[in-house]
Amino acid sequence: MPVSNRIVALGGEQEALVNLVYALSVRFEALVNELAQNNVISNDRKMALLSENWKGLLDATRINEIGWQTMKVPDAEKELN
Repeated sequence: MPVSNRIVALGGEQEALVNLVYALSVRFEALVNELAQNNVISNDRKMALLSENWKGLLDATRINEIGWQTMKVPDAEKELN
């Protein structure tokens, strides 16, 4: 694949990933709001979940484990070939 086509493909992949993150963020916030409205979680917990300090939600060991699990996801292109 020529370099220019790869750049376009990577741009398309990035756009798709941005759209997925955007949609998941909206769904997550809606779910957290619904949980708080139905008194499943406290408003303090709601605010913590929606804050910028996501690293404070879990201990560092678990955050690192999640990072390693994410990195171990096989490359779809390699899996399909």
